[in-house]
Amino acid sequence: MKVDFLLQSSPWLVPICLLTGAIYAYVLYQKNSNSWNKRLLYSLTFLRFLAVSITSLLLLNFLIRQIKQDIIRKTVVLAIDNSQSMLVAGKKNLSLATSGLTQLKKDLEDKDFEVSFASLDDEAPENIDNLKFSKKITDLSGLINKVKNNFEGQNLVDVVLVSDGISNEGIAPGSEKYNFQVHTIGLGDTVQKKDLLLKAVYANKIAYLGNKFPIQADVSSFGFSGHNATVFLKQGGKILEKQQVFFKQNDDVKTLTFNTTASQVGVQHFVVEIEPVSGEFTTRNNRQDVYLEVIDGKEKILLLALAPHPDLKALKSIIEKNDNYELDIRILTQNPNPDLSGKSYDLLILHQLPDAFNSYANVFKPLINNGLPCLFLFWETNPGQLI
Repeated sequence: MKVDFLLQSSPWLVPICLLTGAIYAYVLYQKNSNSWNKRLLYSLTFLRFLAVSITSLLLLNFLIRQIKQDIIRKTVVLAIDNSQSMLVAGKKNLSLATSGLTQLKKDLEDKDFEVSFASLDDEAPENIDNLKFSKKITDLSGLINKVKNNFEGQNLVDVVLVSDGISNEGIAPGSEKYNFQVHTIGLGDTVQKKDLLLKAVYANKIAYLGNKFPIQADVSSFGFSGHNATVFLKQGGKILEKQQVFFKQNDDVKTLTFNTTASQVGVQHFVVEIEPVSGEFTTRNNRQDVYLEVIDGKEKILLLALAPHPDLKALKSIIEKNDNYELDIRILTQNPNPDLSGKSYDLLILHQLPDAFNSYANVFKPLINNGLPCLFLFWETNPGQLI
């Protein structure tokens, strides 16, 4: 630590301040030199000299500069992707990778670097030799951003990332900019293997009880030109449907659609699975789970009409073609005060309402005020024009 005194005025004023203190003390105490003993007189004179001199020096507005220097060592983080896909590289290669990172940590620490480990786990591992590769979600950008946040304010200079490059969440790390260097070590074989892959499965989140709904599956193959594969749709271990797919090309993608019926209420679990074929590199990617909710209910529609009209029959015919809709028709000229208490609707259709006299506003206005979606149907003066 270094301390400096900085004057904002001429240094020649310092002896003048000291002289001012000496003159002030002499003038103040020389008249009492005979009445006080010398020890007391000298002590008071010296204290007065100090007080006046220091006060005068403070008027010069000098500064005290203190410099404190802290040396922060460079930090390196060794990050490893501990997802399940890393197991494809083999236990031997994973063991070599973890032991290599451990040795790299020791070498960097010998060169006066601060070294830490990081993984997809919430907490950073102290030792990666016994790291379990069990994470189902791989977010490499999230891993690097977590390192960035954890070491904010420190001298982080490098991040070494060991991964197979397979990511199923987040964005590509290469699309972001960091204030430190990211070094990657690829683990695995870049040569494409002979394999079948259930690439993606698509399904609605909600289905209605008793209705049929589709589940679509994209099946990818490499190295199986001229071969067939069987794809199953299962629920509770029972095969609901199976389809054969034929691959014409060496690198091919086929899309299959299964149509099944929602037979039970609640969250239903379905499984789309490719039957293993001899020669596949791995069968771990032959299966995907599908979850959807089956609802026992229909969308309820209330149709309020001013008077009987042929449109009502046409609307009823169109709406009731969809099994998911339930239509309730009320004609207000026949029943001016319909009992709608205790009933909930998802849509309100007003036919020729409100009219010029604002009739029956007491019936439909409370429904609109409660936020019920509403569709207005009117006839213009010219017949045949519905707006």
